[in-house]
Amino acid sequence: MTLTFWNKPFLSSFLEDDFKKEDREFFSPKANIVENEKSFLIDIELPGVKKEEVDIVIKNNILVVKGEKRKETKEKEGAYSSFESYYGSFERSWKIENVEEGKIEASFVDGVLKLVLPKKKDIVEKERVKKIPVK
Repeated sequence: MTLTFWNKPFLSSFLEDDFKKEDREFFSPKANIVENEKSFLIDIELPGVKKEEVDIVIKNNILVVKGEKRKETKEKEGAYSSFESYYGSFERSWKIENVEEGKIEASFVDGVLKLVLPKKKDIVEKERVKKIPVK
């Protein structure tokens, strides 16, 4: 496979006591990756994020998706409040090889960022399987 997960570990989020922390400052969106014959498809779940708050760049064969999920400011109602949503900056990255960088497509639909990374034509042809019939 030529698409590699490239995130740096975020150890401090595991060390903090989330039960006592009122603001959740770490947001790590989930990503689904599918490889087919011609491309890689990446869906990144970004609920509550606007497409204008997402940046996608490629640098040194690293695809980086970053942005920020902003906290909605709500006044506390009643004597008890509980917040389970995470907020803050996020960054996901993958090492990419054998991808047509100039043909990458991105769309944002219903809180999901969809990326299509077409494979280079010579790679697609190398991976093509030709079945040989047995006589």
